[in-house]
This record gives sequence, C-alpha cells and structure tokens, in this order.
Amino acid sequence: MKRLICDPGVINFCYAVLQDTLVTDFNISKIRRCAVIPDTVALIREAIEKHAPDEIIVELQLWRNKACKEMEIAIRCACCVFDIACRAMSARTKFNVLGMAIPSKHRERKKAMVNEVERRLAESLLSLAPDVLDRYRSLKKKDDLCDCIMMGLSL
Repeated sequence: MKRLICDPGVINFCYAVLQDTLVTDFNISKIRRCAVIPDTVALIREAIEKHAPDEIIVELQLWRNKACKEMEIAIRCACCVFDIACRAMSARTKFNVLGMAIPSKHRERKKAMVNEVERRLAESLLSLAPDVLDRYRSLKKKDDLCDCIMMGLSL
C-alpha cells in the first residue's frame, strides 16, 4: 500500500511517501502565513497527482495552533475531493504504537523521532530509495520528515 504521510507545520509542510518500509519520496515546502489554506491545497494536490497514494495520513493538530489545524482540515478535505482514504494520527498515538516513551518537551519529541529513524536505517528496518537517501542525508533539519516516516511506520 502506498501511503502519503503529511506533517502540517507553522513554517513547513512536509510529506513522505511510504510503501511498506521503503520511503520512495518526500517534500518539505515553506508555507506562507498569509496563504495557509491555498498553499496546503496546492501542495497536497500536487502530491496526490504525482504519487497516486492509496491512503493519506495526517498528523492530528491541536486547536490552539490555528494555522496547523487549518492545514489538517484542508488535507482531509482534499482526501474527500480525490476520494482517497484518510486517517489522522496524534503524536501520542505514534509514540504509543511504536512502544516509545513520550518525552515531555516538543523539542525532545522531535529529536526522538530523528534518533529512531537513524536507528532503523542503521539496523536495516527502514529503507530509503537511493535518491531519497541522498536528499535525506543533506537535510539540516530532519525532524519533520522523520515525524512523517515514523507516523507511516506506526500503522
């Protein structure tokens, strides 16, 4: 099953494409604060057309962060328009399913996801397509992508 996993963020919108334990592609794009919904709709439409996923997974956003919640809702609406199965997953659920302790601070949770992806890569429990691996290694900020990857693996 091909899954498109989305992580809406205040600054970046990130997605990863997973087929089982193989990451076949990813994208990290800046979101303009003045155009959260149009930017999100354009990016998710582009991702759907490019990858034709069987399912879309989106990280469940808290209401206190209006921009991220709007992005989540826009992604869910796109799933309806394109008739693609959609699920939302909270960060807490992701940690629980993976059997990981949940760090109390946001920054620590992000670091835990990066460390877990690195561990799984080292132990061959996760694969990245060769071109994806090169792009992954060149990223300075891997946490959004690692969140997506681990969300996909926790299903």
